[in-house]
Amino acid sequence: MGAGVALAGSLVTGAAADDPKVTPRNEWSVPLDVTGDWDLSAERDRLAGLLKPLAAYDGGMLWNASTKTLTVQMTSSAALLQAKSLIARSATRMRVNFVRVQYSAKDLDELAARLLQHQRRWAGASGIGGGFDPTINRVLLQVDPDYEYAATLIRAINRLHDPRVVLQTIRSTGEGSPDSPALEPGPDE
Repeated sequence: MGAGVALAGSLVTGAAADDPKVTPRNEWSVPLDVTGDWDLSAERDRLAGLLKPLAAYDGGMLWNASTKTLTVQMTSSAALLQAKSLIARSATRMRVNFVRVQYSAKDLDELAARLLQHQRRWAGASGIGGGFDPTINRVLLQVDPDYEYAATLIRAINRLHDPRVVLQTIRSTGEGSPDSPALEPGPDE
């Protein structure tokens, strides 16, 4: 292996190092754009940065790759007007839609994290998946109806009576399994 390293090093030294056709080793990396929308991704990031002052009203951004349309969601009409103004002044060439939603992404993200992290405590068992879903502007909690404790989890989710939470029953693909069938709170909860 040492000889291989020395040999590889010698390929870029000596006469080859002086050859303008040989690219120096520190320039070998090439940016990888698997999705083919690096430039659009950079533009979405730039627009998100412009909207930072409205973070308290941010309902999440959605990207539709097939129509190449960005949807900006805000929780108030005033924030939507400000967002439209900021985007209009940005000179973006991207198609942008604006939608008013009920809940902020921050609040829904925090709620999802709290519910998922402490599900044994409030639901009596673990096995719930999901998280904040910006497409429906809700926390989506998913339960496999075939799971041993599905009835317990579904009852607990329904008892939340929280309009920000949506229950989805979805069958497992067989890869992975719910966290723990424990019906008692764990020591960390």
